[in-house]
Amino acid sequence: ASKKEGLVVFTGSVIAKQENSTQTADRMEVYLDDKGERVARIVSTGNVKIVTEDCRTGTARRAEYYDDDQRLLLIGDAKVWQEENVVTGDRITILLAEDRSTVEAGSQGRVKSVFYPKREDSQTDATVPAAKKDAKRATCGS
Repeated sequence: ASKKEGLVVFTGSVIAKQENSTQTADRMEVYLDDKGERVARIVSTGNVKIVTEDCRTGTARRAEYYDDDQRLLLIGDAKVWQEENVVTGDRITILLAEDRSTVEAGSQGRVKSVFYPKREDSQTDATVPAAKKDAKRATCGS
């Protein structure tokens, strides 16, 4: 890691864990707030992969995370999936605190998505015991 004022750069197989997600990439630039006390923004490039606490997985050429509004931008060949459901586009914005996303197509492409209805025989998240939820979260990134 190298450090300039307000910026810390990590290279190699970098892993950043936050309260609601884990991010891996070849390079991460961590920008600190004006006081240098907390992370304000993270820019990741190279083999970018994000796994959220609800087991959504995203990949892109570049990711930008903004801590103030818990916003994650996946830019360039962006893809997000959860179980069998998949969304792809040029740019995907995930608002982690609001559990909401937007997907944008590039100038030459279009947004693609495939969603499958939940099976009636599967348990809803409300009926899954907490220990099973924790175990699922621990394994969803693998």
